[in-house]
Amino acid sequence: MNRLLIILMLTGLSLASYEAGDTVTLTDQNIEKTTCYAGNGYFEGDIWKLVDWNAEYNGGNYNVIFIQFHASW
Repeated sequence: MNRLLIILMLTGLSLASYEAGDTVTLTDQNIEKTTCYAGNGYFEGDIWKLVDWNAEYNGGNYNVIFIQFHASW
């Protein structure tokens, strides 16, 4: 049982990883998050998605964004 859980966790981690220069999938762009710091037209507590900055879906407003992730494991 433990071996199966470890395999599932590693598989999930490998499928969800992005590297520098990758394009975020539309599925991942549509994940909703809550704003924790106001800015860019959002207020604290507002819901946002990465697709909000995708010109193909936001009415032609082009953006370049930098995403930086940190993990403590």
